[in-house]
Amino acid sequence: MKKFFRYFLMTAVVAGFSSCSEIEDGTTDIDSWEDEYKPVEYTFNHPCMLHQQSDIDYVKGNLSRTPWKEAWDKLESNPYSNVNRAANPTPLISRTNGNAECPNNATNFGRDCAGIYQLGLRYALTGDRVAAERAVANIKAWAENCNGIHHNGDTNQTLILFQVYQFANGMELLRDYNDFGNSDDFKKAADWLVEKFYPQANDFLVRHNNTYDHYWLNWDLAAMTAILSMGILTDDQEKVNEAVAYFKTGIGAGRFEKAAPFVYDDPDGTGIKIAQCNESGRDQGHCTLCASLMGAFCMMAYNIGEDLFAFDNHRMIAMAEYIAKYNVPLPGITKPLNEGDFAHPTTSMPYTAHIWCPDNNNKTGERTELGTDGRGTKRPGWEIWRNYARKNNFKTVYIDEFADYLMPDEGAGIYDTNTGGYDQVGCSTLMFYREAAGE
Repeated sequence: MKKFFRYFLMTAVVAGFSSCSEIEDGTTDIDSWEDEYKPVEYTFNHPCMLHQQSDIDYVKGNLSRTPWKEAWDKLESNPYSNVNRAANPTPLISRTNGNAECPNNATNFGRDCAGIYQLGLRYALTGDRVAAERAVANIKAWAENCNGIHHNGDTNQTLILFQVYQFANGMELLRDYNDFGNSDDFKKAADWLVEKFYPQANDFLVRHNNTYDHYWLNWDLAAMTAILSMGILTDDQEKVNEAVAYFKTGIGAGRFEKAAPFVYDDPDGTGIKIAQCNESGRDQGHCTLCASLMGAFCMMAYNIGEDLFAFDNHRMIAMAEYIAKYNVPLPGITKPLNEGDFAHPTTSMPYTAHIWCPDNNNKTGERTELGTDGRGTKRPGWEIWRNYARKNNFKTVYIDEFADYLMPDEGAGIYDTNTGGYDQVGCSTLMFYREAAGE
C-alpha cells in the first residue's frame, strides 16, 4: 500500500511544519509510523456500509411491529423518499455565497443525498422497484451533470463532504437492483464520487490547511466519513485504511483522544464513563452533529470488521454518553429552553477547560466552560450507539435516554430544513433499534 504510506509521510511533514506542532522535541520518527498503524486487509461482503444484509433482513421481519412500524411510517412520509421527486443537480456545489457563477446551493445536494439514501431504504426493505428506479435516476443525474465542489477559496466548502457518505450508502443499498452494482452506471457514479470529492477530503486530512488545531471535530468527520464510505463502496483498501488510520493516529480532532480529550467517571454514580467532546465548549448543535457522524463512522467500520466503538476502552461511546447527558430533555419537554427543562443539570457535568480552534473572537482558542448554545438540539442517529451496546452487552445510560426521546427518529430534512438538517442520514430507529434482553 505505497500510496497509504505516502499519506502518513505527508501527515508527518505537515504536523512538523504547521503553525502549532505537537511534536515534543522538535523531531519526527518517521520510521516508527508504520509500526504505529499497520494496514489491514478488510473483507467487503456487500452490503457492508451502514447496513449489512443481516440487518436489512432483521428489519424486514419486524416492519409490522413497534417501533419499526412507526419508524417506517416516518420514512414513507418524508418528502425526500417520495418516488416522484427528481434530483436537482447543479453544475457545481457551493456551501457559501460565492458569486453569481455559483451561489449557495449545497442544500440541493443535501436534499438529493437524503433522497437517494431514503429511497434506497425503501427498496432494500420492501423491494419497492419504483423507489429504486427513482434513486438510480437521481444518482445518474448528479454523476452526469455535476462537476463537484466549487473551489472558491472558502474553507467552508470542505463541509459539503458531509453528504458524501449518504450518497455512497444509498448506492450500497441499491447494488442488487437490476444488477446495478455491476453496471457501467454504478461504476461511473462511484468514479464520480471519488474523482470529485476524494481529493478535497484527503487534502484536508493531510494538510488541515496547515494548522492541525484550528478545525473542530465535525470538520474531520466530514472528510473521514466521506473517505471511509468511498473506500467501502469501491473496495479500495487504501482509502478504508486511510480513514481508520486517521481516527487512530491523525493530526486533527478526528483522532480519538482529540475527539474526546477528557474522560471521567460519571459523577451520578451510574458506573459508566463519560468523555468531554472536542466541541463541548463550543455549542451543542455541533456536539450532537459529532455524535451522529461519529456513530455513522464507527458503524461503517464495524460492519467491515473494525471495532472503533470499543477502541481505547470505548472512548467514543463515552463521548456520546457525555453529549447525550447534557442535551436530553425531561420527559414531555419537546422544545427545551431553560436549565430546568433538561434531565441532567449542568452541575452534573464535569468539564475541563482546554485550548482548541483559535478564532477571531477567542485568539487563544480556550474554552473555559460548557457551551450552552443549541442545548437540546435534535439530531437523529442515537440508535446506532445503542445498537452496538445491545449487541455487545455493553452498558449505556444517557444514549438510551436520548434514543428513547427521539423514538422513532426521522430522516434528514425533518429536524432542520437548512443545510445542517441534511448533515446526517437519520432513520436510526428504523434500521438500528434492537430489543433489549427480556423484552
